[in-house]
Amino acid sequence: MRSIWRIAIIMLAASVAAAAANAIHPKRIAWFVTRDMIYPPPTPAQAAAAIRRQQVIEAMQQAAMIVDARSPDHFVEGHIPGAINIPYDNPTEYLAALQERALPDDLVIVYCGGEPCDESQMVFDLLRQVGYQNVRIYFGGWRDWLEAKLDVEK
Repeated sequence: MRSIWRIAIIMLAASVAAAAANAIHPKRIAWFVTRDMIYPPPTPAQAAAAIRRQQVIEAMQQAAMIVDARSPDHFVEGHIPGAINIPYDNPTEYLAALQERALPDDLVIVYCGGEPCDESQMVFDLLRQVGYQNVRIYFGGWRDWLEAKLDVEK
């Protein structure tokens, strides 16, 4: 019984020491994870590029390029009609499909699964880096599209 108490005291002392070290360390580990840590809020450029569902529909009628930033598996299950897939986790492999269909000045709308979702933000940043300047983000994304019962392509 005495050894159990010793182990408990040692464990408690170690936990207190670890917590104290973590508290003073410049790169401390968060005790609680917030939504913003998992899904970072949009940058000012991303927020300014936000577009709503009705604007997406109108842009599609004007031949805007729609980019689905979700995984290829999700894309195959269904996507906004006419969209091409540029998955967030391997965008450079799929970028040629966009470059064949859209010029750097053309309107490109990126979407993912819907809020919260940072996949479209990552693809947005990549497209801006490779020269596409007229890029918008449809933050409502796939979830909003389905809730509106709009056409889906498979």
